[in-house]
Amino acid sequence: MITRRLQQIVALFKDLFLFIYLKNFHSPEINSEKKIFVNFENPNLYHRYFYNLLKTLKIGGYTLYYPMSWAQFRNLRNGDVYLALMFKEKDFLIIKNIQKDDSFIELSDDMFSANYYKTFFHDNKEEKSFFHIPMTFHPYMYSENLWNQPVESSGQKINSIFAFGNFDLEAYKTIDEYPFEVINRVALKTFFKEKENFVTVESKKQLLQLIENRKDRTFIFVKKHKYQIPMENVRKRLSKFQYFLCCPRVFAPLSHNFIEAMSVGNIPIIQKNYAATIYPALENNKNAIIFDDLEDLDFILSSLFDRNKEEVAKMEEHVKIYYNTYLCPKSAAKNIIKNLHKRKIFLNASERSAKLLQKLQYENTSTHL
Repeated sequence: MITRRLQQIVALFKDLFLFIYLKNFHSPEINSEKKIFVNFENPNLYHRYFYNLLKTLKIGGYTLYYPMSWAQFRNLRNGDVYLALMFKEKDFLIIKNIQKDDSFIELSDDMFSANYYKTFFHDNKEEKSFFHIPMTFHPYMYSENLWNQPVESSGQKINSIFAFGNFDLEAYKTIDEYPFEVINRVALKTFFKEKENFVTVESKKQLLQLIENRKDRTFIFVKKHKYQIPMENVRKRLSKFQYFLCCPRVFAPLSHNFIEAMSVGNIPIIQKNYAATIYPALENNKNAIIFDDLEDLDFILSSLFDRNKEEVAKMEEHVKIYYNTYLCPKSAAKNIIKNLHKRKIFLNASERSAKLLQKLQYENTSTHL
């Protein structure tokens, strides 16, 4: 009890000293032509995606001003591991009190909505009046500067499908409770497991051997509980393969893995309802291979590895164009600023966004009864 209390006191003083420094002595380099005034009372609503939003703008060259009280500072620094990154990274924010004027671009709570999937049941006409912040990398990819780490190009990629992550049966069936109607990642793994050339990777050595031996026409699954690829090696390993299987997350389809895959030119293989949650939309047989159901996927797989090399190379190029236009942080920052005038900016809030869609479906169903 005494030890814990001492740790709390030490943490409190560390917070206090940092707050005093940031409020009174912090003097980072300022871009006077690209300044953003952050006016958010409840960024915790968005968890990691709020940090990702600000980090995207930071990479885009903007100076971020976020005046805050001692109470808010402590809440953000200690309440969420990803929001805390805003204070762990050098010169990320300026929290001094400052008078906002017309030289600032303002971001405020009322401009944004956590109802990220609100237009999931609507047509594209309604979507034009909104803007969806595109899916982002894992926060540590940004904070550790891994998102743009150079990846060695070693000629033609291995003509196989690659997938990695957690495939826990109980956790990843949760998405079935939400109205996305996607094939959960456990079902996808089970489907591929029945294929002749299915491989479960259980070690770094095994994965490197598969890469070295160029195991074409193979379905390679790296399951987290067997072997977890270190984050600093994720893009490097992905870059060796031609195709990436996009597997849904726990509560909603969107996963940072597909962004990481597209950043190195992997062609995403993705179910249509998963693809429907991605903004801007992917295009089948241009920058993605989109399937309807497992039967359709089986049909696609029957000829996937026999596709013309020029056709595949062209698709890979379109994947890179899509990534560089919409997902690369510098481009994403420009697109965000350009669309701030829209009726509402949708920012992913993970489970909360999925629950809002669930509520919307229930209300729509009740209305038509």
